[in-house]
Amino acid sequence: MIINNYKSNFNGRNLYIGIVQSRFNQTISYKLLISCINTLKKIGAQEKNILHISVPGALEIPLALKNIIQIKKFNVLIAIGVIIRGETYHFELIANETISNIMQISIKNNIPIINAILTTETIEQANSRILTKGIETAYAAIEIANLISSIKKLH
Repeated sequence: MIINNYKSNFNGRNLYIGIVQSRFNQTISYKLLISCINTLKKIGAQEKNILHISVPGALEIPLALKNIIQIKKFNVLIAIGVIIRGETYHFELIANETISNIMQISIKNNIPIINAILTTETIEQANSRILTKGIETAYAAIEIANLISSIKKLH
């Protein structure tokens, strides 16, 4: 039995998608958000089924995701943010803790969470990845949501 037919999993029509976006480095994260949402809509996601909330920084993303999960209607969640290396160790702490907590929440709650948190050395690197990362994030979200749905139907 083949569960994941790659080409047929890019239909977001009946999916509920939650997006949490960090406002830190907002100019970049907003462009990433728009790229993602535009792609989601192109592949069938309905705007009324997309919840977008923003939080102050990357460290607040996991807590917001955890609370969105309690609504229990979402098929997939997306974490959007930008963490740019500064002159201190702070960059690594923020990136490691945020991403680790996101994965723990995903596994514990059995809901896919797509990581669209850019971690770059410079603003230029972040800007060069916006469009591609937004598009990749949307496709990954739709694919994994449909795959998980297909697996759950086997019960």
